[in-house]
Amino acid sequence: MTRLIFTLLVCAVWPAPPATQPSAAARILERAIAAAGGTQALDAAPVLKWSAKATIHTAPGPLDIEGRWLIEPPDRAVVATWESDKGESSVRRMLLDGAQGWMERGPERTPMPATILANERDQFYLYSVMRLVPLRDREIELSADDAGTLLIRHPKRPDVEAFFDETGRLARLRTSVSHPGNNSDIVQEMILEGTISAGGVHWPRTIRIVQDGKPFFEMQLIDFSVGSHEELRKALSASPSSGAPRQAS
Repeated sequence: MTRLIFTLLVCAVWPAPPATQPSAAARILERAIAAAGGTQALDAAPVLKWSAKATIHTAPGPLDIEGRWLIEPPDRAVVATWESDKGESSVRRMLLDGAQGWMERGPERTPMPATILANERDQFYLYSVMRLVPLRDREIELSADDAGTLLIRHPKRPDVEAFFDETGRLARLRTSVSHPGNNSDIVQEMILEGTISAGGVHWPRTIRIVQDGKPFFEMQLIDFSVGSHEELRKALSASPSSGAPRQAS
């Protein structure tokens, strides 16, 4: 009995082991998720869509385009764009479905060259990073430096550095993407500004891309909404130019 009383007294006064504290990287991520609308809203929005005006900085000069984006990052998307001064008669579509991709203009759909496909897969992975909740995946390794920068490592994707503003919102991404012509590495920064919201999700209104220190792309969202898997499935299966689903052969 004396031994039992002694044991109970020791347990009562001995401090319990400290609860496991989230890492600095986990705290940064959870703060960013909250600032972007929270887990519930982001989980309910695996498919996103928007229309936008954009400028592509090309060697001959800037090219103004407009378009519609329907994406399920990182690997499924349908993007239709056209030159602003030519209207939708100049529309082109880019389709991404897993490890496959196609380019479409008018009635013709052609497989995406391997180098372009690699570049597009790198680019659309960044939209997955921007959605934040996929960064909880066990495949992804997160670490943080003293400045609050998050380093994101995925075994099958380029490493990404994520930077945040004073409110915890994601403000900038830095990574390397595959060159669409020769698969060499391009140092890319994606700058995220402003806010546009739908379904509780807060998304950047302006997305600017700088490659190897030079302006490459700037997009201003006009509208933004949460899409559906069915909507994306139909868009991926639509026949070229008609917009109708392809018939099985």
